[in-house]
Amino acid sequence: MPSKVNSELLDQQLKAEAPVAEASCPRLRDMWLQESNKDEPNLDIKFQYALTLIKTRSHDKNREGMSLLEGLAESSYHVGECYYSMALALYRMGRYEECRSMVEIVLRMDPDMPAAQTLHKAVQEAVARRNETVRNVAAGGAAVAGLGILVGALLSRR
Repeated sequence: MPSKVNSELLDQQLKAEAPVAEASCPRLRDMWLQESNKDEPNLDIKFQYALTLIKTRSHDKNREGMSLLEGLAESSYHVGECYYSMALALYRMGRYEECRSMVEIVLRMDPDMPAAQTLHKAVQEAVARRNETVRNVAAGGAAVAGLGILVGALLSRR
């Protein structure tokens, strides 16, 4: 099994950021709502609000943040950072395969981005852990089924 260092550190970081993000959401939401009514809204405020949303523990807010980031990326606003942040939201939501695909796009855009490299390693570890858990559950289920067949065979011989 791979080292858990990257994913454990990232998980700790995300857990620590969540309360701060949740406390900041109402203020940033108000700022973005005021800004979004302008003819030329400040996209930096939208980006900050989106980042705050993806750092919360709420999957609904994570999805809302991803939607804002998608819009920003479509308008060519800090595309690499938007994609990285969407990948981080996917990781937070446990959507590891989608996260891996998204972070690989980021790494093709900027192979030297340290945060994307760390996220890529962390998501690989998370996928490996999940696959190992599935294998262990399947092996346990097969053992129980085998035992059931053996007990059934022994009882039928009586």
